[in-house]
Amino acid sequence: MQKGVETTSKSSGFFSARPTPGVDPAAGYQGGDFAGITAKILDNHFTKMGFNALWISPPMDNTDKAKMGTGYDTHMHSAYHGYRVRDAFKTEKRLCPSRIRAAW
Repeated sequence: MQKGVETTSKSSGFFSARPTPGVDPAAGYQGGDFAGITAKILDNHFTKMGFNALWISPPMDNTDKAKMGTGYDTHMHSAYHGYRVRDAFKTEKRLCPSRIRAAW
């Protein structure tokens, strides 16, 4: 989506502060963070597009390790989709800066 102003990412446009080693950028994290999504909601971005619901990646902490695809897919992928949960009780660091996570 888009990164919010409260992140410290030096990437341009997308929040991808640390690429996953061995993963093609197209198969890595591409999205934004909670602040970016919130900004788009407050700006009525989704309403203007006719959306009345959002499905974001699961916000739980995901592994930082690359994994090969399945079947004939021999490419390495990151856990960009959010379904390779490492800790269900922690928020994915790419979605929320540590200073805000600490406040929770």
